[in-house]
Amino acid sequence: MADVEMVSNGDEVAEWLDDQVDDFADTRAGMIKQATDDAYKKALDEVPVDTGALKESLTKRYAGNEGEIYSELEYAPHVGLGTIYMDQQDYLWGPARKALKKALKDFAKDD
Repeated sequence: MADVEMVSNGDEVAEWLDDQVDDFADTRAGMIKQATDDAYKKALDEVPVDTGALKESLTKRYAGNEGEIYSELEYAPHVGLGTIYMDQQDYLWGPARKALKKALKDFAKDD
């Protein structure tokens, strides 16, 4: 019976996977910053303006691997989500979702 030699590239695959995780960790903060910046710009364009207070109150902040866009105005969620008295005016969540999808797509294209 002939001897069979098993050849495996398991170490190469494990190293490649480790590199992918490292690349993602390095890119994640930049991806989140890009998505936050894009969403913030779009939110400023789409926020409904009556007195201008809501637009002026929009703030963006980066904290580690998180980006935030928010307003401390009491009525800000009511404008964005709507109420029984007024329709939703999605100036924040829709743009944020689109910006994150774009940032993820851009990340996936990077080689």
